[in-house]
Order: sequence, then structure tokens, then C-alpha cells
Amino acid sequence: MCSKKPAKPSPCPCPPPPVSYQSSISINLNIKPVYRSPIDNLGFPDRCCCCIPLRIGVAIICFISFMWALVELTRSEKTILAIFPGRGDCFKFFKMFHLTVITVYLFSCGVLLIGVISSKYKAINVYVWVALVFNCLSIVVIMVSLACQVTRTGMTRRIAMIMTLSVAWYSSFFYYISVVNSYKYRLLGSSLLQNSNVK
Repeated sequence: MCSKKPAKPSPCPCPPPPVSYQSSISINLNIKPVYRSPIDNLGFPDRCCCCIPLRIGVAIICFISFMWALVELTRSEKTILAIFPGRGDCFKFFKMFHLTVITVYLFSCGVLLIGVISSKYKAINVYVWVALVFNCLSIVVIMVSLACQVTRTGMTRRIAMIMTLSVAWYSSFFYYISVVNSYKYRLLGSSLLQNSNVK
């Protein structure tokens, strides 16, 4: 009786499916932990506001960030004056510190623009970290400023409105930073795939 051995399955000639940038994220997080940040815990949106492509969304966020920094620059003295009304040495020191932080953030917005144009994830990573620190410091400054105003004048409708808008803005800006962070990892994943193809 003739027994026929089953033929060995031939390898599939089709190329392997492309690796998504989400899976590239997990690979890169292990290989290059220097690019990790606390913003990673907020997730990695595929699109900005669920409808705008990441690169366009990041460009819009760059413009909004620049305008926000200019607004903070113009109202810096008023914000610090609410904390230190005497214009003494503490006022001068914290005003200079606040202006320095805003200037660094303005510089990071320019770095982000360069990163978007040239698709350089390292430049975008600089913005992610600076924006995270700047947003946290801004929350502390505005809340202390409002608290000082409340102790002097009591809770007014104007202060309550500013507090509500501030909480809404700073909370939503963490999401915007996560969008930029997601785009950074997309570029990082593309770079990893290109390097693996070369090897």
C-alpha cells in the first residue's frame, strides 16, 4: 500500500503585514526609554479630536501653544502681582522666573514646528517634556494667584469663572500634549521600521 507523505507547506510568498505604529510604540518603549514621559499614560490618539490627522492636528496645536504663551507673557506681571502685591524682591524674583519659563516654552513651540516640518521625533520629544512641565507650573501659578485673590476679596463671580475656565483649559491641554506625543511615537515607529528594513 502506497502511503503518500503530506507535502510540507510552502512558505507564503506574501510579505508580512506592516507593523502598526502602536505596536512600534511598545517596541520603542523598551529599546529607547529616554523618549518615555508621563503623558504616555494618557494613551495614543490616532487622530486629533477624533477627526483631524495627527500631523495637521499637531501643527494646529503648535499655533495654539504659541498664542497661549504670548498671552501668558502679557499677563505675567498681573498674575505674579496677585501673589506678591508689594512688588518687593519676591515679586521681582518670581516674575523673572515666570518670564523665563514662558520664554523656554515659546522656544519649544519653535522646536515643535521644526519637528513637524522635518518629521524629527527628537524635536517633538523636546516639546512634549517642556509643555508638560509648563502646563503643570501654570496650574500651580494660576491656582495660587486665584487663592490669594480669594483671601483678599472673597469668592467673586469673576474669580469663579476664571477658575472654571482655567481648569477646563489646563485639563484639555494635557490631551493636546498626548496628541503631540502620539505623533512623536508614530515618527519613532516609522524610523524603527526603516532601520529594520535596512538591516
